[in-house]
Amino acid sequence: MQPASRALPPDLLARLAAFDLKQLIHFKPEYVADWPMAQYDLSLADASLRAREAMVKRARPRARDRVARGGAAMRNVEVTTDAFTGELYKLVLLPVWIGTYRYGDRLYRVLVNGQTGAVAGDKPTDSVKVWLVVAAVVIVLLCLGLLVFTLLPRP
Repeated sequence: MQPASRALPPDLLARLAAFDLKQLIHFKPEYVADWPMAQYDLSLADASLRAREAMVKRARPRARDRVARGGAAMRNVEVTTDAFTGELYKLVLLPVWIGTYRYGDRLYRVLVNGQTGAVAGDKPTDSVKVWLVVAAVVIVLLCLGLLVFTLLPRP
């Protein structure tokens, strides 16, 4: 599945749980009446190219694993879409609720899969807490090092 909108970061969309595309229904304008809606801004040709690139990226490790499993020497394994058949294109509208909030001076997004209820999003990190955890780990490691150093017999 290839998003046809560049409005949301691809890594954030990838973290959103997959949709069950077998449950698609035909679009009716009343489904989205009075609701804000993002429209596609990527042409079908560009979306197709992106989908092919993603497919090849996922297929490369699988092809290498298959060749390696057979015990054959592997050299210059190449995966292309030149002879790929079975391409289907369908523009579908998927329900994704988008929320944003500001924390400090940054804007964070939260996505909710309108079909499954799964949530994905960005969240702020408290740098003070991160530094406290790092300092605690360093102190524990130093204490363990001192303990080992003092308990080891000296020649």
